[in-house]
Amino acid sequence: MADAGRLARPRVVFALLGALVLLTLLLTPLGEVERGALSSYSAAPGGARALHDFARRVGWPVARRTTPFVSALDSTAVYAVLDPSVLLTASEVHRLLDAVRAGASLLMVVQPGSGLSDSLHLRRSSGGATVPRAPAASCPDSLNRHGLITWPDDRVYSFWLTWYPASATTTFTHVVRDTTARGWNAPNLGRVEGGEDSVPPGVRVTPSDAVRPPAAVGFPLGRGRVVAVADPDLLRNDVLRVCRWNAGVTAVRMLAWLGASSGRRLVFDEYHQGHGTHADPLGASARALVATAPGRAVLQLVVAALVLLAAAGARPIAPTPRRVVERRSPLEHVGALARAYERVGATRLVARRLVRGLRRRHAVGRARGGDDADFLHAVAARHPAVAADAQRLARALAEPVPPDQLTAVGDAVAHLDQELEPIR
Repeated sequence: MADAGRLARPRVVFALLGALVLLTLLLTPLGEVERGALSSYSAAPGGARALHDFARRVGWPVARRTTPFVSALDSTAVYAVLDPSVLLTASEVHRLLDAVRAGASLLMVVQPGSGLSDSLHLRRSSGGATVPRAPAASCPDSLNRHGLITWPDDRVYSFWLTWYPASATTTFTHVVRDTTARGWNAPNLGRVEGGEDSVPPGVRVTPSDAVRPPAAVGFPLGRGRVVAVADPDLLRNDVLRVCRWNAGVTAVRMLAWLGASSGRRLVFDEYHQGHGTHADPLGASARALVATAPGRAVLQLVVAALVLLAAAGARPIAPTPRRVVERRSPLEHVGALARAYERVGATRLVARRLVRGLRRRHAVGRARGGDDADFLHAVAARHPAVAADAQRLARALAEPVPPDQLTAVGDAVAHLDQELEPIR
């Protein structure tokens, strides 16, 4: 029992709780990593800096665009619009697709409800499935170090495309392992039997031999080309860096098919990732007040008004604190009022107050009109049982009552209050 008492001491209990919390923090695995923006400026696990830097290091012309698509675009460039956080407007979608039809290329991530995806008739699945991995022999352990992004069973999970143009005859990325193909309604894909890895990554797939819905497709659009990726995770930094996930090789094949390997400029759209100059009401107001003559005049008037307000509000003498008078409680107020009435002999005022209260409780209809004496005469006429009490109150209203009879006036009011029925 003595040992149990020592263990129950606060210092022992709190020390054990602290050790338990520390052990929990050390052994709890990391939760799901926030993916973040798929921006070529971002070197975070969920960014796209790896794709940009690889293209630049292999000698492909690379640029970043931080302005909106407000004018005619270069029809020889390859544009990368990667899951933008700011959706393209209808006019921007029109200019971008016009450039593609004229010969440009487009690498895009399908976004549900976006104008660009809707214009190209692209839809993706609502759930994910696993993606085949590269052969183990082709990926040494040094190239398979995981970052912060990972999946269960060391397999990439990806959305797949459920609807896309019938001209899409080439898959550039993994085909997802969805054996039931629920929700698969692509018009150009058939279904044949085959093993789990019957279609290797990067193989050209036609409508006659497609096995599973693709996670990305490439198709011509006018004189240009488009590659649509169903899942932005396939292009993130910490996914491209793992060799056996095969996402890096597939991303390079996409860019090469779009023409980046032939010297065409690869332009990453960063304006719709939040970079560049965007609408800023506060900044525009500040610039208008500082950089324009009318704005400076308004600013001077505001400063002058503030100075005038400060001068008018200044007091040469410090204000004295406001006196707070504590009010009496209701019972104290009644007692004080009774003593005041008694001191001046205000018996008629007392009677009038009592009758007014009686009228508020019982006088309705026609009895509400007239003065207090008329009310008491009406009560005496309609209720003979309390006529004497009503007459006593009428006399108390007309003439002073001796102090020894004032109690009888109160008793008369109490009797009327108990016996009187409301006058209708």
